[in-house]
Amino acid sequence: MTFRRRAEPVPGLDAICADWLLDRGSLTRRLVEIAGPSFAVVTLREEPGTLSADECQRLGQPPGAAGWIREVHLTGLGQPLIFARSVMVAANGSEDTAAPLQRGSVPLGQLLFGDTPWSRSEIHLCRAPENHWQRHSIFSRKHQHILVQEVFLPALWEVLNR
Repeated sequence: MTFRRRAEPVPGLDAICADWLLDRGSLTRRLVEIAGPSFAVVTLREEPGTLSADECQRLGQPPGAAGWIREVHLTGLGQPLIFARSVMVAANGSEDTAAPLQRGSVPLGQLLFGDTPWSRSEIHLCRAPENHWQRHSIFSRKHQHILVQEVFLPALWEVLNR
């Protein structure tokens, strides 16, 4: 997978895709706008684990670093619209710093864009192996960093192009 910084032109990125992929605001808020009360977070995984080599590199960690992993589907209108994987490395080996990712069915966006918003790095784009658009960025506050990776599933584009 090759990631592109958001400032670089991206072949095949139409206006609707660009509007969604490059938006620095809350993805949760936008999904609620199109899905209304049918929006839900379906937790697939929420546990300690080993980060991938790419995740370690992006977070400046040695290969095989342990952290907290959260995988969810953001759903609406009866179908998954986004697959999201968020990872966080425990500061100084403390499990307490995993608390931001222990959210169950509560959207991570409520924390990241809430009363005390986290700062966001550049957005990087790529095509996932299934040719789905994917983006990632790092949210930071004090000494905490959360790598958020989002895969935009075909159902989202179908809803947006109706």
